[in-house]
Amino acid sequence: MSVHEESESGDEFMCTPPEVAAMAESIMPELLPEKSRNRDEKERERFFNWCKMKQVKRYTETVLLAYFVEKSGKLKSSTLWSMYSMLKSMLILQDNVDISKYAKLQSFLKRKSVGHKPKKSLTFTRQQISTFLEEAPDETFLMMKVALILGVAGACRREELTKMTVNDIQGEDTFLLVTIPDSKTHVPRTFSVTEGKENWIHLYQKYKALRPQNAQTSRLFLNYKMGKCTVQPVGINTFGAIPKKIASYLKLPNASSFTSHCFRRTSATLLANAGADLLSLKRHGGWRSSTVAEGYVDGSLQGKLEVCNKIIGNACQSNDPCTPSTCQPDDPCTSSTASTSTLITSKCFVSNSLLPGVNISNSSSFTINLNITSQK
Repeated sequence: MSVHEESESGDEFMCTPPEVAAMAESIMPELLPEKSRNRDEKERERFFNWCKMKQVKRYTETVLLAYFVEKSGKLKSSTLWSMYSMLKSMLILQDNVDISKYAKLQSFLKRKSVGHKPKKSLTFTRQQISTFLEEAPDETFLMMKVALILGVAGACRREELTKMTVNDIQGEDTFLLVTIPDSKTHVPRTFSVTEGKENWIHLYQKYKALRPQNAQTSRLFLNYKMGKCTVQPVGINTFGAIPKKIASYLKLPNASSFTSHCFRRTSATLLANAGADLLSLKRHGGWRSSTVAEGYVDGSLQGKLEVCNKIIGNACQSNDPCTPSTCQPDDPCTSSTASTSTLITSKCFVSNSLLPGVNISNSSSFTINLNITSQK
């Protein structure tokens, strides 16, 4: 007797009409994501085989704890958590066993995670991206350049680049508007691509113009070799290897550490370094979890510099004079010596020493036009 049969043999099961029970049973396979269904089922099968070998008939917390203790001798904590997630989904749906209530098991997994540093893909800097787009020969790397442009501009996963079609991209000579209709989180999102100094749109148009007339697929990326495109679409594993090939061309150390997640991490890192807030970052990458997005914000160089400036008093304070020596480029207080117009916000106080006879405070925003004439 399986756990499912044993758990459903109580009063609740006896009071359920057979046709209702059959209807509920038929929907069970659809409750698991199609992408991970086979993987989850294989993990459940491995657990069941272990139970048979150990002559276990009931899947209690003690049994699950012993199973993970044995596996922990060979597997990393991240892999153990992945196994836990898969078993939790399968056992609750197919065997009516809720291991999320097993507090001892969760405590064990948390203890194994102490000191574990997850391995993440390395990222490209803005200068490295520019170098590759400007210096790598188009005859060999044009397809990779377009993948890099779209991947970084839209924080795209390799699956999203693989499924991207020519109909998902609309635009003109000055910008592109790209739609990702079906992401990993099933939330459609859009992003734009502008020209930039590396001629991003020109590179995209150049690659698109090489598309064969007899291509049977609408997928955007087709295999590219020696300056020509074939009718064969680019596979997902090819996209996964592109960051490593770019890093190898740039002769970067640890090129193998630029994994398939590189474009997405690079996009989020560059955006966070530019001072984007958490909400903007979540919208850009389509993240539902704030924890994931916060990882990029916490590691942002710009964020660290702003914190340091606040600690040492370099930031422009509300009662401090607004001068080039005290204002930072990203501070709300800005000044210009090359223009006759100066924009001053409510966070800046203009002292009498800067503008004789003028004292401004407790205002929202306004513009002061200064006509400066030289006196000889």
